[in-house]
Amino acid sequence: AALLNNMAFSYDGICWKEGGLYMPFTGAGSYVRSIAWSPILKIWVIVGTSSTATTNIAQAAYSYDGFTWISCIFSGTISSSTAFYGVSWGEDKFIICGNTSSKLYYSTNGKSFTASSSTPFTTAAISAAYNGTTWIAVGCGNATATQSIALSSDGITWTLNTNGSVSNPNTVLWGGLAWNGNGTWVVCGAAIAGATQGVYYSTNDGIPWTASTTSILQGCTSV
Repeated sequence: AALLNNMAFSYDGICWKEGGLYMPFTGAGSYVRSIAWSPILKIWVIVGTSSTATTNIAQAAYSYDGFTWISCIFSGTISSSTAFYGVSWGEDKFIICGNTSSKLYYSTNGKSFTASSSTPFTTAAISAAYNGTTWIAVGCGNATATQSIALSSDGITWTLNTNGSVSNPNTVLWGGLAWNGNGTWVVCGAAIAGATQGVYYSTNDGIPWTASTTSILQGCTSV
């Protein structure tokens, strides 16, 4: 959403209008990065960054109608020079990803978010998704600096994926993650250091990952 007020809405997915009244995202450099809907809670959550004259700060908000938005509450302090990159809904909770100190947050009501009890990423979590049994989060940087994919059964406690996973030397960061509903995960990122592949897939809940043999993408941020 690159509009000045950060939001647009559509009733048919074809014609779009500026929207988002009472937005808590402030400043000329503010933006909305990701949006998710809970069919159970009947609530929207958006994430991104608010801007001031001197810095940016990670921001999230919720709405019941998609027009009037209210700032979410977070455990702990969200420091300056931060951003939230992704928000996802799965089973009974929202997951927010960012480059804040905790990297991953969860909420069962979409209004109040709690830092996850483990943070496998040292730089940032970018995206998370749920397939009905397993949460997977992708990002950049972790305690071992060897790869940036984490797994969770509950969206609260995360474990670094070290079993045959792709490695950081082949990527700057993982930005896109998707589940096809029929057994396959796809993750994409930005390849560097002579790597020829930025897209990988997994058919075993993210353990292990295999480079796609048909894609020529070396830089990909969404899938």
